[in-house]
Amino acid sequence: MQAKSKKAISQLLSFIMLFTLAFNNVGALASEPSNSRKIDVWDFGGIQT
Repeated sequence: MQAKSKKAISQLLSFIMLFTLAFNNVGALASEPSNSRKIDVWDFGGIQT
């Protein structure tokens, strides 16, 4: 029983990862090119001496 449930959970998680990656790739291809994307870097940290 434990081996069957472990295999079923493993397959379920594999399918979830597969579909998630597939939808992320489709979304990236449909959106604007990656060269025109802007990345904002926010740094609220500091060094105190």
